[in-house]
Amino acid sequence: MDADLRDLLMGWQGEELDRSRADELIIKLKQDKEFRTAFVAEIRMLGMLHAVQSAEPRWLLLEDELGFGNIDQPMPMDEFQEQIRQKLLADPVRPWFRRRWIALAVAATILLIVLVFGLPISKRQSQPDSPKHSAVFAIVAKLEKVEWDQTRSQPQSPKPPLEGEKLGVRTLRLLAGRATLSLFNGVELFVEGPAEIELVTLDNVSLHRGKIRARVPQGAEGFSVSGPGLLVVDLGTEFSLNVNPGGVSQGKVFAGKVAAALLNADGNPSRTREFHQGQLFEINTSNGQIDTITESEPFATPPNFVPPPLNVGPSYVAEVFGSRPWSYWRFESQKDSAISNEIAGRPLLRATGPIHLNGNAGTGRSAQFSADQTGQFLAMDGLWQPPRTPGFAVEFWFQSNSVSHSSLLSLVAPKDTNHHYFLLETTCRQRTAMRHPPDLIRLLYRWPTGRDGGVNLYSTNPYLPYRWHHLVGQLNKDQMEVILDGEYLSGPIMTPLDNAKLSRDRRVDGETLTLKSVIETVSSKPCQLVLGRLSTVPQHTIGTSRPFAGQIDEVAIYERPLTIEEIRRHIQAKPPAN
Repeated sequence: MDADLRDLLMGWQGEELDRSRADELIIKLKQDKEFRTAFVAEIRMLGMLHAVQSAEPRWLLLEDELGFGNIDQPMPMDEFQEQIRQKLLADPVRPWFRRRWIALAVAATILLIVLVFGLPISKRQSQPDSPKHSAVFAIVAKLEKVEWDQTRSQPQSPKPPLEGEKLGVRTLRLLAGRATLSLFNGVELFVEGPAEIELVTLDNVSLHRGKIRARVPQGAEGFSVSGPGLLVVDLGTEFSLNVNPGGVSQGKVFAGKVAAALLNADGNPSRTREFHQGQLFEINTSNGQIDTITESEPFATPPNFVPPPLNVGPSYVAEVFGSRPWSYWRFESQKDSAISNEIAGRPLLRATGPIHLNGNAGTGRSAQFSADQTGQFLAMDGLWQPPRTPGFAVEFWFQSNSVSHSSLLSLVAPKDTNHHYFLLETTCRQRTAMRHPPDLIRLLYRWPTGRDGGVNLYSTNPYLPYRWHHLVGQLNKDQMEVILDGEYLSGPIMTPLDNAKLSRDRRVDGETLTLKSVIETVSSKPCQLVLGRLSTVPQHTIGTSRPFAGQIDEVAIYERPLTIEEIRRHIQAKPPAN
């Protein structure tokens, strides 16, 4: 490491420096952009490690001192460096490292870095969960030949979990097999027995022994896996960690990068290293070393499991046709990128990206959306203007690979915009998004179309990974309605006029409307229907993509709302799964 950078980091962490040396380093930090970039990279890693280790109230106090609280829009690196320069280096000859209260400024700047890169320490994250979700933060998505170790169980200990069961703070001990856990922040964990894993928080698990693989989506960066004397922090990645007896653990970065740390007796990082995609590393707590390696033992692998396609049978199809859909796509055949419409003369669906049909012809096929494909979607070949009065409905089946913040179906203003009118999506708990309940279906209505605002309605019951669910979202006169697996919930449609409550009449699209007449007067506009992605905008951001991984099938849209009796008849017409 460069001597100047080393000395600056020593002073940054509280070491006493000669005043002339401190002044020299501060001037270089202020004037040398390359040196400042290297310094920012180092303290960014320190900030992430400290954020994982620190109690939240201390960081929140510092956030109040600095006045930083919004992490929804990360600032560019140049702007970030300039803020560091302005906030902490305004006086190039000030003896920063000779003052004991510099610890506050140090921690504050680390906080700034952590806020910029979206770690879980904002005031928004510190708010308690709703009572419905406060005790749980994970779900058992899949169990494959799992044998549970219950030898240490006490009479009051919970029984081994089942597929679909929700979990909070808990220790799981596997003798054999593989357990797939889906956390409510979108993180997927694959644990292979024999293993002992402790679920600690939404952002941290402790692996006491065994093998784990973590797949961390955008928005959940900073997730960590700790072990005896070690810590691995995700910096936007997929990685594996094997914790072995004897103090020697091995890891691999499959995508992105991680920060690995040795922990001292107080549980604080004593040594750190960053590893990138494709690198193998070893953490030896016996000799205090963190090194790259060229060979390793096998790591945990994700499940090679795709749920079977949906086979609804002829009775279900007859029920749908009996409800007179405007369009109906069954995904039984695909020619090039086109999915045919079962209603003659109505538009095709066009596939963008590696979407394919899962299953065999004649036995029921489904559209398969691959994981890690941020640009894939299905879009209707043309526009649809859903009637505002009496309303409209969209109906389909879906199966998600994880608890995730993913768009299922959206109606957006054409073309290539993320100005939404209507949206159905799965939710999870992420720092870069609004704080939605983490495992429900969200229905968003937004009029006029736009990128923000609107009204949310959430399903009463959750969705489960690797399960087929039936979903209807609709506008029914002055009500929003979401029906998941036949469970009905409705809420009033609110318009800008309803939300404002400032006057009894306003001008909308050049016409004066009253609150009383707005529902009857306002009509919808032609929309682009998109499946499996938030919009067709090419950029991959939380506000444009939200890609879905899983399967979608039997998509029908109606130019009227469905009755709850109709919807339940549709569900009951499907034969039970084999």
